[in-house]
Amino acid sequence: MDEAQFRKWLKQKCASADPDEAFDDIKRTGRISFSDKAGRVHNVVYASVHELFVVQW
Repeated sequence: MDEAQFRKWLKQKCASADPDEAFDDIKRTGRISFSDKAGRVHNVVYASVHELFVVQW
């Protein structure tokens, strides 16, 4: 998914997450992990070559 889709997805899955902070973290480190409202852990990897976000759960 692209940046806009990632921000929308993050807001839907984890209302307490700050999309700007998460986006900055993932661009800096290449990945983030967070728990959604149901307690499931999501690992998000940023593929900088394609500028895409890949979600694993």
